[in-house]
Amino acid sequence: MKYIGKMIGSLRCEKEISQKDLARGVISTAELSRIENGTKEANSLILEVLLQRLGKSLDRLEYIASNEEYQEICLKEMICQELACEDYEMAEMLLTEYEAYGAENNVLCRQFVMQIRAVIAFVRERNIGQCCQRLQEALKLTQASWKKEMWTGEKLCTQEIQILLTLYYLRLLEQTINEEEIVRLAEYIDSHYTEEKEKVKVFPQAVYLAGRAAFAEGNFGKAYKLYQAGKQCLMENGVLDLMSKILEGEKECLEKTERWEEAAKREKTLTAIDFLYEQAQKKKTEEEILFFVLKSYQKDVVISNELLRELREEKGVSQEEISEGVCAQETLCRIETQKRAPKHRTVRGIFEKLDYDRRFFQGYVVSDDYYAYELVGKINKNWYKKNKEEAYRLVEELKQILDLSIPVNRQYIGHEELQRKIEEEKLNWEEIADTSIRLLRYTMKDFSGQVYRELSIEEFVIINYMALCLKKAGRMKEAENLYQQVQEVYKKSILKEKNRMGSQFLYYINYVGLLEEEDKLSEAIAIGKQGLNFALDCQRGDIAATVLANMACAYEKMSEKKELAKECLRNDYYLMLLYEHEKDADKIKKYYESRYGVDIV
Repeated sequence: MKYIGKMIGSLRCEKEISQKDLARGVISTAELSRIENGTKEANSLILEVLLQRLGKSLDRLEYIASNEEYQEICLKEMICQELACEDYEMAEMLLTEYEAYGAENNVLCRQFVMQIRAVIAFVRERNIGQCCQRLQEALKLTQASWKKEMWTGEKLCTQEIQILLTLYYLRLLEQTINEEEIVRLAEYIDSHYTEEKEKVKVFPQAVYLAGRAAFAEGNFGKAYKLYQAGKQCLMENGVLDLMSKILEGEKECLEKTERWEEAAKREKTLTAIDFLYEQAQKKKTEEEILFFVLKSYQKDVVISNELLRELREEKGVSQEEISEGVCAQETLCRIETQKRAPKHRTVRGIFEKLDYDRRFFQGYVVSDDYYAYELVGKINKNWYKKNKEEAYRLVEELKQILDLSIPVNRQYIGHEELQRKIEEEKLNWEEIADTSIRLLRYTMKDFSGQVYRELSIEEFVIINYMALCLKKAGRMKEAENLYQQVQEVYKKSILKEKNRMGSQFLYYINYVGLLEEEDKLSEAIAIGKQGLNFALDCQRGDIAATVLANMACAYEKMSEKKELAKECLRNDYYLMLLYEHEKDADKIKKYYESRYGVDIV
């Protein structure tokens, strides 16, 4: 806990926020002090809110949670999933179950329950006044002095901002709020949330509301600019949530100003988004108030109970041997069978005995400087968008601030340097494979080709890279075997796909491509559809677009699916443009026009 506690303390001091202001309404100042100096363990919900109030995001970090804590996380996400499907009865049932996990003693849980119940009541009864009153009561649980006429920009977490946005939406329906008031909240979000992963959950919603208000006042140019700001935030983070609503708003503005050609382009992009949902056989959320409650999902979690069992079994040691000096054997047995939540000191002690170097909260790297995690995010995004030179530059910057005596950090930097050598064609495929295995052994010391436990994000990235190299070397069976091993481990876990976001999207993108190249077309399509469902559950449009491109290649090889392949390519072209993957969009355009002899646009 010292790493994340120290990080929170450093960020707080950097932003000149007092412990009293940061902790207000959530925990005591004394508790925050103990978290910062590493003498108190805090659950992920508390840490998430503290980081959000500092403008950062826990989503940058993969974290180890007990089975009990994980079930609470899952329940909250299941509630949101049922809301997205507009199944309010099931959402209510899950809310009741969620309360049993600690809503009575946890103010943040109580606030979430009150927020969701207020929204469900509004959907059923359309009583604006009653819903506003309930939301205000929810907000005052953590912001006791808040008044709608006097909001001055207190340090707010994402949940608090979502409640405010929902209130503003209702007031907009009543026509009791103007554009300037909503813009003030949007400006606060824009300046306060310097972490894009968190900003994208609330900023597009704020400017969308402001755009709606400006449009209602006949200020179409201002509305269009506001919509564009929201779209840009979504595009840069690959997020789909609210994108259709914003594009519809842009289209209305363009039509009002008689910019018909641009309006037609927005219509084609809207059609492409609808096509994604059709292919995944999923229903789009239509109830507008839900867009201020739901958000994109980007968490990566490891369950401590499962990880401890997998590590012990791989080492071939008994519970008695590994628990000695750490905890009672009975305690370890209850932990491994998901009947008890392990304390952090117990997990640390077992990690040490198993010679496993792992922090409770880490991303691709380990650091007490949050900027290191932001740099990793920028590096990965530049690789994804094929901006190689910028990725190289950022890796050199990251090396200067990381402690390279930590195996995880050496592993990440080593892999980045390997990628550079590959791009510069300095290694053959055998050398790449050997180097990948060496890098993997920094954290999987006994790795000899068998995947035996849940992987960290970076471990999966390396495994995935090994598979890609094997594929390029023509060793397709070996590449497929690696993916199948990973999937077998995942099938045994209670961890949901959404909770291994960083690795699961790479799996879908690359495994579909591998199966297509092996001419296993039915399997490629089946995995592709699973990938589309996964991407839409997480509201990641950029991932869905890449999966769809690989599915189009498989469809092209199926004589009865030629027209569907053509439709996939055409819609994927607009999705690639939407998420600023211009190089991929250009490839699709050239191929389509060469193949079919018609203009894709």
